[in-house]
Amino acid sequence: MWFAEQLRHWGNALLFNPTDVQSDLHALESAFPDAAWYAAALDETSRQLSVIAGRRPGTDMHGRLLGWRRDAFQSAPKLRGSKADLRIVYRMLPDGQLELFGFGHRHQPESVYRRLSARPVP
Repeated sequence: MWFAEQLRHWGNALLFNPTDVQSDLHALESAFPDAAWYAAALDETSRQLSVIAGRRPGTDMHGRLLGWRRDAFQSAPKLRGSKADLRIVYRMLPDGQLELFGFGHRHQPESVYRRLSARPVP
């Protein structure tokens, strides 16, 4: 799978749970059943991880995700300027590693935050 390969290319710079990534990919595919839109959303998610790794600060999370951040972005380049429909939840570790908690569409097939709330926090 293309996106999983992209994540592996990060090496030790990116920590993630492969099972959670598979779940996120499945949910994203449900949100974007059209193959072209799904591919665009994957491309933008990969691009956004690079932006975050460049030390772009996101928005602090609260509650059980205290210490984590979220970032909002558009699912396709042509949507830039419109309301962000995708989210990534992550944290930067002291050694510079990026830890990915999850990603997905803001509302579809359900809120990404609702999906992530069922996951144990690393």
